[in-house]
Amino acid sequence: MICQIFFKMLNKVCVFTIPCAPKRMGKKISMKKALFFVSNWKMYLSYQANVALYQQYEKQLASTITTTGHTLIVCPAVSALATITHTKSAPFYLSGQTCAAYSHGAYTGETDAQSLRELGCTYCIVGHSERRVYHHETDEIVAHQAQQLLNQGLIPIVCIGETREEKKSSQTHAVIARQLTAVTKVIHASTVPYLLVAYEPVWAIGSGQLPHQHEVESVFGFIRTLTHALNIPPIKLLYGGSINQSTVDYLKNTKNLDGFLVGKTSIDVAAYKAVIQACSW
Repeated sequence: MICQIFFKMLNKVCVFTIPCAPKRMGKKISMKKALFFVSNWKMYLSYQANVALYQQYEKQLASTITTTGHTLIVCPAVSALATITHTKSAPFYLSGQTCAAYSHGAYTGETDAQSLRELGCTYCIVGHSERRVYHHETDEIVAHQAQQLLNQGLIPIVCIGETREEKKSSQTHAVIARQLTAVTKVIHASTVPYLLVAYEPVWAIGSGQLPHQHEVESVFGFIRTLTHALNIPPIKLLYGGSINQSTVDYLKNTKNLDGFLVGKTSIDVAAYKAVIQACSW
């Protein structure tokens, strides 16, 4: 039923082409699965603290990422991107935390996708619940942000997820279908080199609460069903929301899981290293 609704909402079918994950630096190793770790530093730190934290990442996490084969994506404050880009040497990828829905113009305070690319970014988060709530970014705005990123060759990290009220009223799948539909209506097949989708239940972010593993698997399975129905090759699915070592231990074997979107834990290098190592089978 949901799939039929999803099709009716679409004006046309878009076909995503998903290449291999970004090439790893360092030696090849044998492991169960390489995951994505997206480190969202939000606005926790000043410019100088952002730069200092990145230096700690290079000292303490570079060898872990090289030996595990995981992909580490760092999302510092936009003010620190230029400095980090000019000094980075570790096998990490940089990401913006958001971007404008327009290429240029009279949009005070916005950061355009071209500038993010010039600042060294490979990825950018769009649709984070904090942006949707505090900045009133709609599904359509998020879709146009993703399109701007793809126009510049950047990879969107599209955040989706339901509120507590939507969960209680059994609207989780409908909300996710609506959010993904908006993106597929704007993105054209020829402009989609790669896509990450981060499922972040709004009620779990920063709350210390966690959905049951079977609930996450249900959501991931639903997303796979939708993308398969649209002839969209498998996308990379991340989970986010109160991520720490114990939650990762609980969720790391979740079916269809390709990685984690990590907030506050990612600014504690020791705690974050433990999270990454917990996923190194």
